[in-house]
Amino acid sequence: QLLRVCKITELKSEFISRLSHDLRGPLTSVRMFSEMLQSGQVPSEEKKMEYYRIISSESDKLTHMAYNLLDFSRLEHGRKKYEMRMGDIITLVRETVERFQSYRPAGESGPRVTLELPNNSIRPFLIDSDAISQALLNILFNAEKYSPPESEIRVAVRKDGKKAVISVIDQGIGISEKEQKEIFKEYYRGTRPEVRSREGSGLGLTLVRHAVLAHGGRLNVRS
Repeated sequence: QLLRVCKITELKSEFISRLSHDLRGPLTSVRMFSEMLQSGQVPSEEKKMEYYRIISSESDKLTHMAYNLLDFSRLEHGRKKYEMRMGDIITLVRETVERFQSYRPAGESGPRVTLELPNNSIRPFLIDSDAISQALLNILFNAEKYSPPESEIRVAVRKDGKKAVISVIDQGIGISEKEQKEIFKEYYRGTRPEVRSREGSGLGLTLVRHAVLAHGGRLNVRS
């Protein structure tokens, strides 16, 4: 029991260190481009719009990180509640993918995101739209983080009997069979150098697991 407490304390300490690092990037960008705009020395309207887009994109990333932290805090203290209402899965996925794409400023390189939706409608489901959208965003951010810029991230929705299946398929670095059993645990980060070198709190996939299970769903990972 003592070893477990020590391990959790160590993971939390590492998490705080990573979070501080992850916050520094977007905050620096927002401050730098805001100061450039405020100085009145931006050479053209086109450059102004570019800087506004970057500030908006970085602000959205910070908001996403804040939602993850708040949700995780609620889960840790048993206060997380899901607001279930009838919702359209296809519309939810389409809007979430559009939102994800808007986080990347125009001209910034990154994997291409494609969306495959069924021709026929899928019956409405009782869902917490915000929770499912946030879960899908977390998976998309992970896919982008570990995929080469020229690759593709494919998001697909299909009907499977009375269920809806949402798939995110990327061409990233892959996950070992051993780590596939660990990635949904809180604070977990992979051990490979190409994973450790990238930003990440280790909370995103934990929140995905909680959201999916709360909806009576199932998570599958294949590498």
